[in-house]
Amino acid sequence: MVDNTTEWLGDQFTRLHLQITNEYDWTMEGFAERARVRMLARNKQRQMISTERIQHLGLDLAVAHMICDLGGRVQFVGSDRWFQRYNQGPSGLPNCYVGDLKLEAIDASGTPIMYEGFKFFSELTELRYLRLRRCVHVNDHCLSLVGLITKSPLQLLDINREFVCLLLEDYLPKVYIEGVDYLGQLSDEQRQRVLSISAPDPVPLLEQHDQSSDSDQ
Repeated sequence: MVDNTTEWLGDQFTRLHLQITNEYDWTMEGFAERARVRMLARNKQRQMISTERIQHLGLDLAVAHMICDLGGRVQFVGSDRWFQRYNQGPSGLPNCYVGDLKLEAIDASGTPIMYEGFKFFSELTELRYLRLRRCVHVNDHCLSLVGLITKSPLQLLDINREFVCLLLEDYLPKVYIEGVDYLGQLSDEQRQRVLSISAPDPVPLLEQHDQSSDSDQ
C-alpha cells in the first residue's frame, strides 16, 4: 500500500504559491492601493486625540497640536501670532496646560485632515475662522461635524470646493462661504444655488482679526 498522508514538497510549494497570489494583488495597482490604505491609516491615527492628551494639554491646545502636526497653523484669542511647523521643526506650542488658551483661527489648508480631525471642533468655544482649502479628504461626513460647531461664534469658513458649499447651506445658513472657484463645473441649478449665497465683500482673515481686536478695545 502507498502512504498518501505525506504531501510532496513540490505540492507544498504549489499550494503556498497559490495561497499567496490569491490573497494579494501583486500588480502595480495592487501595490499602490496597499500603500494608499496604509497612508490613510497613518493619517487617521495622527488625528485621533486621546482623553489623556486632552487632560494634559487642555482641549484647545490638544487640537492645536494636531493641526500643526498635520502641516496647518493656528491662532489663539488675544494674539496675532500664527503657530505652525517649518521644515518639520517645532511649532512653538506649549507642551503642557497653560492657562485658558482658546483657539480663534484654524488654517488646515492643504493638510490631510479627515473625519477624525474634526471630532473635537464642536467642543471649541471661541473658533471664529476656519480655512479648509485644498483638503482632499474633506467630504460630507467631515462637513457634518463642521455643522455641529455651534458653541463657537464661527464667522468665516474658507473652502474652495463647490459641492462643499452646497452641502453647507443647510448646516450653516448664516455663515458666508468664501472660495467658490469652479462654478463652471456645476449645473445651472447648482450654480444659482451657490451664487445665491449673498454676503459683503470678504475681508481677509488677519484684517478681520485686527478689526475685531479694535472693536473690543
